[in-house]
Amino acid sequence: MPRPAVLNDLRRESVLRHEKAEIGDTETITTRTVHNNKPGKSARQLYPKPNVLRRFFLRWTIRRGLKKGWGEGVPGADDLEKAANMGRFTSRPSDLFLKIYGDVLTTLDRNPLAGCVSPPLIGTSGTLPLTILSTIPDIMHHYYECILAAEHEVILVTNYWQQSNSQETICKALQDLSKKLDGSGRKIVVKLMYDRGDISQVLNFHARVTEKKWVKLNIPKRSEIPNLEFEVINYHRWFMGTLHAKFLIVDRKLALLNSNNIQDRPNLEFMVHLEGAVVNSLYDTFLITWHRTLNPSLPQMTYPAPSDPVFGETLYFSKASTEHVKEKFKEAATRARTRLNRDNTRASMEAVHLDSQNQNQLLGRIKDMVGRSSLDVSRRMERDEHGNPITFERHGQVEPHGQVLKGKTSVDSGIVTDGVRVAPHMDTLEEERSVVGSSTEVMSDVTAIDGPSSPYMQTEKVTSPVSMSQGHESLPATQPSTVPNSANVSRRNSRIGFATLVQMVTERRNKELSGEDHPSPIEAFRAKLENLAKHFNSTGVKSECAPTLESEVHASILDDDFTPYIAHEKHAPIPIAMVSRNPHGTPGHADIRNPQDAAWMAAMRYAKREIFIQTPTFNAKPAQRGVLEACRRGIKCTLWLGLGFNDKSESFPFQGGTNEQVVRKLYRKLNKEGNGHEKNLVVCWYTGKDQTKPLNAVHKQRNCHVKFMCVDNQVAIFGNGNMDTQSWFHSQEINIMIDDERIVQEWMVAFRKNQNTHLYGQTDTNGDLPPDKR
Repeated sequence: MPRPAVLNDLRRESVLRHEKAEIGDTETITTRTVHNNKPGKSARQLYPKPNVLRRFFLRWTIRRGLKKGWGEGVPGADDLEKAANMGRFTSRPSDLFLKIYGDVLTTLDRNPLAGCVSPPLIGTSGTLPLTILSTIPDIMHHYYECILAAEHEVILVTNYWQQSNSQETICKALQDLSKKLDGSGRKIVVKLMYDRGDISQVLNFHARVTEKKWVKLNIPKRSEIPNLEFEVINYHRWFMGTLHAKFLIVDRKLALLNSNNIQDRPNLEFMVHLEGAVVNSLYDTFLITWHRTLNPSLPQMTYPAPSDPVFGETLYFSKASTEHVKEKFKEAATRARTRLNRDNTRASMEAVHLDSQNQNQLLGRIKDMVGRSSLDVSRRMERDEHGNPITFERHGQVEPHGQVLKGKTSVDSGIVTDGVRVAPHMDTLEEERSVVGSSTEVMSDVTAIDGPSSPYMQTEKVTSPVSMSQGHESLPATQPSTVPNSANVSRRNSRIGFATLVQMVTERRNKELSGEDHPSPIEAFRAKLENLAKHFNSTGVKSECAPTLESEVHASILDDDFTPYIAHEKHAPIPIAMVSRNPHGTPGHADIRNPQDAAWMAAMRYAKREIFIQTPTFNAKPAQRGVLEACRRGIKCTLWLGLGFNDKSESFPFQGGTNEQVVRKLYRKLNKEGNGHEKNLVVCWYTGKDQTKPLNAVHKQRNCHVKFMCVDNQVAIFGNGNMDTQSWFHSQEINIMIDDERIVQEWMVAFRKNQNTHLYGQTDTNGDLPPDKR
């Protein structure tokens, strides 16, 4: 059946509006707001909605188109080329990405701002130097450092703002940022948005918050942050239009898009650090969300982020971070030694020496640090013996790739420093040796770069509520920890020298070879497990949980180290699409005419091999329908869900039901059909890295709050939106869709390394856990 003529007409109109040849002259909310300082007025003037009759007609036409798909689900080559020209992509996206993107654009014809961003900025590009897949304190630590590095403006949007260690971290960052400006005569503009029900929102959804009100939320008084121009908006669209967005923008140079709110929860969370043109899209999203007159204006509105940024330029690591990084390097040799001891390969390790070629390669890496990467995860980890990418379906359990002295290897990504990716956990023993090998030239290089009294080694003791990464004993919020000297932070001393790390690891290696500090494998396992449990228990929530891994039975599980920080390989800007949605306050389950829902539905429709979803809640009817239809087409659908997550609220009428109810219903439908399609559905309950069975979320001990979808190991969608009724139909959600196989593969490896969901959480084909896992 041919697609409706109206869709052809609308798509041609979209092409005229967004064709690359004209897109540079297309105005956005950001460019218009520069002149009037009123984002709401700019939106009404620049992108008015069609008249009521046309909107009513498009309501049904677009809905039908989204259910059937672009071109009745089979867009042609010409359609894909048109879609490729409807965005500011620096390279042509994959066909899968363009098919999804085409459906996304269809939603704009009824409301050009349905995606909460100016249409010319929906299709964009950017780089992703860093991902954090860890607990909230790790993400808040990164927030702290990015805020502290601000020079002009800070924009923070969150759903919850609750009294917590996380809130104290943000407030501490603001106070230290203000102190940093003492005596400079400069001020930094800070905008904060959250959703906290207030009677004043009945008259204006975007309610301004006075100092008297925000002080009650433990936000610093103006007198405590005298060098900040601070403004707060409380946004909620009655009745059900929640502001569920969570992101940070600093100086219009970097953006952090994360799954967590400013609160304390025992959750595994997901955060991505973004650079490049995508920051301009998020900036535009903020202005539309803010809506009210800016007072004062944002100083960076006339300084857009570059479309081709210097990779990793906006990664700011304080001297406190370098201490954590050094600690991770010190532990690398111990982990490698433990693996070798368990396999009785200690003698073999002593027989291996760096040849001259390896030494030259090492020196080349050190001397040519900028723009180089010390690790190549994608080439070593995600290719099989035939050179083909290892997909999620074939991965099963993450197994070590490559053999080093018959011992297992562990691939751990790390942190970019001085343009070089330095891993807090070494990838393989070969990598470790390549860095710690004895070499007079290396040591002379160390002295030349850093010297014996390097400024990177000097720190100041102040109060900080968070610890940075696993393996370091976390401190309570009231105890002192090493954080940056806020009065002396610069671009130069905010990074650690690579040579310093080489020196540190060399010293550790020498100590190891001298026979010191050799714990037994069991002792090493217990120490590692204890640190891991402390990391998960240090989230500010009092419901602590003991680990259930056993040393002899589960020793190999911890070989794949919990790796909070995933530093991605240096890459050119990749295709990105903003797939967000505006808040919808009216009750009902009909509002799917938005880029978020269109992208999710299209991703499930156009998948050819496999779909992976991790979400805390899964009950929206379109999501259920999409998974069932994919399973019937022979597509493997893997769902990692939270056992008991938000069961109380999800049990309310019309909310869709609990995760367990939905999973059993999906299996029941597939089993009843008798075609064997139930085997294509794999459901696992989240299981913490230190656990051997899922824990019900009601205990608040080990939960997962990640919102992530991956299709065919090529396209990924992530951000703020859950797969539940509220996120699909009502809340404002900010998500992005990326098109890059390498980055998606690195994420898939990290998901398996940082949790035991795939090992101990899988249900049977009735949706039930085995008796010993209940």
